[in-house]
Amino acid sequence: MERAKKLVRGLWQYKTRRLNWATILTRKLGNQKIRQWNMALRLARRLDKRRKAKRMDRSRTHV
Repeated sequence: MERAKKLVRGLWQYKTRRLNWATILTRKLGNQKIRQWNMALRLARRLDKRRKAKRMDRSRTHV
């Protein structure tokens, strides 16, 4: 029961700080996903797919 309370309180803190699940998960994964994302964007830019990279950026902001 205590663990559940702690979990809920933790979630509430995340909510009040306006952090979404993506940021919580990336923190837990040691920013692995963010690194992958940056690499993907860098690759896209290197291949001069700027339009695609921009579109990816835009979709990312809503996650």
